[in-house]
Amino acid sequence: MREEIRMAKLTGKIAVITGGVQPQTLAIAKKLAAEDAKAVVVLTNNATEDSAVIKEQGAACFAYQCNIGNFEDVTRCFTAIKAEQGDIDILINNPNAVCRKTLLEMTPAEWNEVLAINVHSMFYCCKQVFADMKARKTGKIINFSDNEMLGVAGNAAYAITKASAVGFTGTCARESEKYTVTVNSLTPNGNATPEEVADIVALLVSEEGRAFHGQHLKVTHSWVEV
Repeated sequence: MREEIRMAKLTGKIAVITGGVQPQTLAIAKKLAAEDAKAVVVLTNNATEDSAVIKEQGAACFAYQCNIGNFEDVTRCFTAIKAEQGDIDILINNPNAVCRKTLLEMTPAEWNEVLAINVHSMFYCCKQVFADMKARKTGKIINFSDNEMLGVAGNAAYAITKASAVGFTGTCARESEKYTVTVNSLTPNGNATPEEVADIVALLVSEEGRAFHGQHLKVTHSWVEV
């Protein structure tokens, strides 16, 4: 029997993913690397063990350290990525700072820190790639939201940041659509596995996903017949 040859979907693409070593980010990096992309994961610390975990996801997985809540450091990091890996084709904003305190317990400093990492970083990272993507008339951006964007007791800062991701996506989509740069947001439901989320990400950033633009998509667990 003739063996079917499977063609990789993302050969030659450079993908930058924020979110560190959380399971969802690792699954996305592994999936994109399996599709022949270079998967660059941005870490918020300089831990050697975290860099090792990233590299374990595939030979084409790379780790860069950055304080994504600081514009100057984001600029430094993305400049290094472009110089060492190439032009960035895919940006996946998946920050996940959390401060589980009530409104009365939370300090302004804690509130600002969550917003800097989860909201400001989306703007900072998009600033690094938007102009290049528009000039080349190609690019994919995905911003992660969460079901808690509708509000949850004891996690107000996180909720507002994930609601912001949806509005920010809509604005980016309208500013980029003339340049064939697609921008979408994703909300994984609690029952969706990291691998299922990664599969949807891989679809959206591939040529087959070009029809999705300015959409807010929910990822649910695969349907199972009973």
